[in-house]
Amino acid sequence: MKQEAVSRPDGFETVFVISQTCRIPPFQILSHETYLFQSLQSRLNLPTNQTFCFVRNKILAKASCKIAQFPKRTEWAIL
Repeated sequence: MKQEAVSRPDGFETVFVISQTCRIPPFQILSHETYLFQSLQSRLNLPTNQTFCFVRNKILAKASCKIAQFPKRTEWAIL
């Protein structure tokens, strides 16, 4: 598991926790966050079937798959 932070126009960072073992069901991504996934995916040359979990504003920067327990604080998706 590794983490990549991507800066956003609003000054915050989104921390992506990249894991092959995360088993979180798909979730709607906010449209304004989509470019973050695309940017990270392109930068790291990740396959489209990779599982991504990400945490907003560094709240759970060390999170693992347990971020599923904090739905109001996080967003996540499987691409």
